[in-house]
Amino acid sequence: MRNKTAIITGVTGNLGKAVLELFTESDYNVAAAIRSGQRIDLNKNSIPFEVDLMDEQSVDGFVQAVAKKFNSVDTAVLTVGGFAMGNIFNSGKNELDKMYKLNFETVYFMARAVFKKMIDQNKGGRMVFIASGPALDPASGKEMLAYTLSKSLVVNLAKILNAEGRDKNIVTSVVVPGIIDTPQNRTAMPEADTKTWVTPEAIAKTIAFACSADAADLHDPLFKVFGNA
Repeated sequence: MRNKTAIITGVTGNLGKAVLELFTESDYNVAAAIRSGQRIDLNKNSIPFEVDLMDEQSVDGFVQAVAKKFNSVDTAVLTVGGFAMGNIFNSGKNELDKMYKLNFETVYFMARAVFKKMIDQNKGGRMVFIASGPALDPASGKEMLAYTLSKSLVVNLAKILNAEGRDKNIVTSVVVPGIIDTPQNRTAMPEADTKTWVTPEAIAKTIAFACSADAADLHDPLFKVFGNA
């Protein structure tokens, strides 16, 4: 019998699909967050919920609906995000707003609602955020400035939530992938040595570990999943 519930965002993306598949094969009921009108094939252990991740009220209602359906929210894996090039010379308000909303607000709204639900449940919980190399080394992100700044906020949010949740057994992990081996990246970089890339499945296994009992003693966990790079 499945007695744990995981919220997963970004389930139509390469990483989100891998996480969804792994969690539905494990001891989880999965609430898959999708956009209005979006369609996705799910097995009997996963249920789609339409939600606008950029709307705080929509996210709050989604988390409440998941908790009502499955009686609890134990885990949240937040894979939604986007990428854009641009340096200080061509990254103005529009570029900043787009990356901020897509990479930070979608995480913040969901993490806030899930964190509050976990506090109410009083039985701990696990969340996982997806960051990036430039978020840890901002100077390396000068040609992707808005993206780097938005992902830096995700890393700092995890630190704040871990400070808030330390005595409540609520742990937020950050996963930092290398170049992910996806069809899109292979098309964009046809000459690259893909043997140095990391697969979505390998990242998903790290995420599953971060949410497992085996990771219970970790605090402020950050996983660099770079493959053979």
